[in-house]
This record gives sequence, structure tokens and C-alpha cells, in this order.
Amino acid sequence: MVLQIIDTRDRKGEVECIDIYQKEDNSKNITLRVRIEHKNKTLTDKEYSKIKERIEEKVQGFSK
Repeated sequence: MVLQIIDTRDRKGEVECIDIYQKEDNSKNITLRVRIEHKNKTLTDKEYSKIKERIEEKVQGFSK
């Protein structure tokens, strides 16, 4: 699932689905709350962006 993308030996995360909005049959908006903690450092923008992209890819696969 999505947590496999976030969780490592030094990093843990939580993903919460806040809302799913579907106006039409072929369109769906999903709002997620993602919390990521690294126990040794602050994540860089580049690290966060990479995780975010992988989560978006995974969620798009679920919504189809």
C-alpha cells in the first residue's frame, strides 16, 4: 500500500483519506492527509517531492 512508499528504517508515515468526491462516473478527487517523520533529520524538498510523486502514482492506480 501507500505506507510501503513512506516507511523505511528511519522514516515512518501515516496516510489518512479525508474526502472522496465524485461528480461524474469517470472523475474522482481524493483528498489525503500524509504525515512523514524521519527520526534523524528534516526531509529536503527533493526527498519529499519524490515520496509525493510515488504516492500520487499509487493512488491513481487505486482510483481507476
